[in-house]
Amino acid sequence: MKSIDELPDLMVELIENTTAEDDHIEFPGRAREIIKEISDFAQSTKIYSRNRDRSKTFWENDATPTDIYYFMIRKVVDAPTQIHRDAAVLLHMPALAEAIIKQERGEIEDG
Repeated sequence: MKSIDELPDLMVELIENTTAEDDHIEFPGRAREIIKEISDFAQSTKIYSRNRDRSKTFWENDATPTDIYYFMIRKVVDAPTQIHRDAAVLLHMPALAEAIIKQERGEIEDG
């Protein structure tokens, strides 16, 4: 991801590449690539660097990838403007990427 302009298309692609079963989200191949791509970009932004500690504190209680994904998507859907949608993604995508890694290590369980 080279610019914020790519974010809406990547989010649509992410949604299309996730699967939901019984209140549990799966993030297969391409979905994980998108999450990493957006997360890496997010961590290079001013909005994330200025709010990193707050975001980490918000998600420190071992939230599952499903919890974070649904929360982020609700923020995106309810956002009044594109800037608010972008901010929601940039502030929460790194937590989603980290939660997926924790889940793979067996540190948290997701549904």
